[in-house]
Amino acid sequence: MTKPERIAEDLYYQQVEETIGQFNNNGKRTVVMFCDAYFPCVDGVVKVVDNLAKRLAKKSNVIVVVPKDRGKTVRSNDYLVIGVKSIYLKKFNYDSAVPAFDGKLKGILSKIRVDVIHVHSPFLLAKTAVWLKKRTGAPMVATFHSQYKKDVFRATKSKLLTDIAMSNIMRAFKLSDEVWTMHEASANTLVEYGYKGKVKLMPNATDFIYPSDAEDRIKRFREKYGVTDQKTLLFVGRLVLQKNILFIADVLSRLKQSNVKFKMFFIGEGPDRETLEKRLYSDGVLDDCVLTGQLNDVSELEDYYLSADMVLFPSKYDVSSIIQIESAAMKTPCAFIEGSVTSCTITGGRNGFIFPDDCDRFAEGVKSALCDRDLLSLVSENAYKEVYVTWDKIVNDSYREYLRLCGAKPDKDQGVS
Repeated sequence: MTKPERIAEDLYYQQVEETIGQFNNNGKRTVVMFCDAYFPCVDGVVKVVDNLAKRLAKKSNVIVVVPKDRGKTVRSNDYLVIGVKSIYLKKFNYDSAVPAFDGKLKGILSKIRVDVIHVHSPFLLAKTAVWLKKRTGAPMVATFHSQYKKDVFRATKSKLLTDIAMSNIMRAFKLSDEVWTMHEASANTLVEYGYKGKVKLMPNATDFIYPSDAEDRIKRFREKYGVTDQKTLLFVGRLVLQKNILFIADVLSRLKQSNVKFKMFFIGEGPDRETLEKRLYSDGVLDDCVLTGQLNDVSELEDYYLSADMVLFPSKYDVSSIIQIESAAMKTPCAFIEGSVTSCTITGGRNGFIFPDDCDRFAEGVKSALCDRDLLSLVSENAYKEVYVTWDKIVNDSYREYLRLCGAKPDKDQGVS
């Protein structure tokens, strides 16, 4: 960091201590969240933390403990952020928190009057959350977001090392008062990992609202990209192999071979972008694709969802994706791979599409659906009615659960919207 940046950081932490003092005396309950990822990295978990925190902050004191971005705390106008010393992993464009090397962190946390602790990732910052729980006696909830065992085995290629790592990962969940996850399938995965405690289902959501000027926005989008008679396909997420992005490339190749005209948009960034581009090129479909990189403008992201005929999300890695909820909010159906956890909340052919784990058959399914306008329209409307859920509802539910966990009586005004 430059000298002005260091001065700004020091001034910020003076403000942090003042704000903590206010929190301790304003009569509101204080929720402290921990997450091993944060902006400028954008993934599903970061979106969950941000949406939950900024809405809860209308009702409670909210403190979010996350990695610093190359030495600087990424601040929020809606809630208090405490940045933790981190190591920047250039290959992954990711800041990894190293709380053990942050000499000031526990000193700051020790000053907080804590009512509820919420852990959103079971890694190094989860250990700090466990320390805070033991110090304060506050109840702790952890959200199970990902299939961690697959991540670890992919990285180590060793069952022994995976078992050792999973023992550490599961510690935060086992020491929590209860674990939240999105649906029964992810709850079953959690049990398979060895968790035997209380599980509560708490779905993900979105803050997208279907716009009144949808037709005009779609028209402008199609003009911008020169889309005429092509079908518009979309993927949103980190460009990592775990998301099955090379499978998408191969599906696109099959679609082109069967004379389907399309324009495919990949929204997101990640360490495997170059690998994806090479596969798109070798499959002969790179010219039919647009890789936008990461989009931070919500309105712009909505335009892609609005204008897509279908979202392709064949990930077998995700536990629950916000993508399908964002897609449903914009009345665009999402296509999943058969047997994936993310497809468990979808009824194929009713509020989404579920196609076989085979490039040829998946492509056949996509083509058939794209050619059936009535079916596509019906599934789009049903997705909007049955899959779309707002953050306001989920945050209100979460707040009631926090009250229950800390033994408080329900407020007369339960809403946080």
